[in-house]
Amino acid sequence: MNAEIKFIILWAVILIPFFAGSKIRESLKSPQGTAKKLIRINLFFLEPFILFWSIWGLHLNSHVLFLPLAGISTVIIGYLTGKFSIRLLKLKRKTASSYLISSILANQGLTLGGLICYLIAGEQGLGLATIYVIYFLPFVFLFIFPYARIASMQTESGSEKLPVMTIKDYAKLFFNFQNLPVAGILVALVFQLFQIPRPVLFFNMDYLIYTAISLYYLTLGINFQTGHITTGFKEQAALALSKFIILPAITFIALYFIELDPAVETVILIQSCMPAAVYSVISSILFDLDAKLTSGLFVVNSLLFLGIVLPVLMVLRGVI
Repeated sequence: MNAEIKFIILWAVILIPFFAGSKIRESLKSPQGTAKKLIRINLFFLEPFILFWSIWGLHLNSHVLFLPLAGISTVIIGYLTGKFSIRLLKLKRKTASSYLISSILANQGLTLGGLICYLIAGEQGLGLATIYVIYFLPFVFLFIFPYARIASMQTESGSEKLPVMTIKDYAKLFFNFQNLPVAGILVALVFQLFQIPRPVLFFNMDYLIYTAISLYYLTLGINFQTGHITTGFKEQAALALSKFIILPAITFIALYFIELDPAVETVILIQSCMPAAVYSVISSILFDLDAKLTSGLFVVNSLLFLGIVLPVLMVLRGVI
C-alpha cells in the first residue's frame, strides 16, 4: 500500500465520521447520551477483541520492554508540564482537571497512534503500538477515570477540596463493563505467558479497526461544536508546546543514546509525537467535566499533528 492510499485511509476514517457526527448532532434529543452509548459500544465489544487479538499474535523480545517504559515516561512528562501550565494559566476546578487529563493522556492508542503504526507496519506495528500503551488502559481506568469522577464530585459539592472516594466507590468504578479492554489485554498476556498459539483465522482486521476508530470520531463529532476550536487559546498553545516540542525533543535525545530494534524505535518515535487523547474527551463526557475545553484541545491538537507534525516526522524518518 503506497503512501497516498495510507493518507487517504487515515483521513477518511477520521474526518468522515467526525463531520457526520457534527451533522447529526442537532437532530439528536440527547447528543451527550448518544455519545456515551457509542463510546460504550467500543469499550464493550470492539476494542477488547482488537487488543486481545493483536497482543496474542506478537512475537516478543527484550526490546519491547522499552515500549511501556517510554509510554509511562510520556505520562510523567505530561503531568509535570500540565501542572506547570495550570499554575501559569491560573486554571481552576473542573477546567484545571480537564486540562491536566488532556496533558497527561496522548492519543497513542487505537484511535490515532495505533492506526498510524498499523498503516506503516501492519499488524506487527499495531501489536507493538499496543505493547507501548499497555500501561494506558489500566492507567486510564485505575487513575484517570477515578480522578475525573472525584473532580466531578468536587464540582457538584462546590468544595475547593477534592473529595475522597471510598473503596466501595472505587471498586464500583473499576469492576465495570467499560473496563473490558483491560481484560482483553490481560487475557492476551496470559496466553503469551503460557505460550498458547494463536489460531490461524483468515479475516480482515482492518474492518474492525476502522469501525472502532470511526465510532470514536463519530462520538467526537456529536460532542463537538465549532466554537470549541477557539476555546482557550493559551491552553491550546501550552498543550501544543508540550505535545509537539518538549516531549518529542526528549524522545529524540533518549533514542540517540539507546540502540533498539528499528521497529520498536519507530513506534516509540511516532507515539511520542501524539496529540491529546480521545480518552481525555471521553472522560470529560462520561464524568461531566469541561468537555468543551477537552474537545477543543483534542481537535486543534489533532489538526496540528495531521497537518504539520506527521508530514515532518515522515520526512525526517522516512517511515512510509
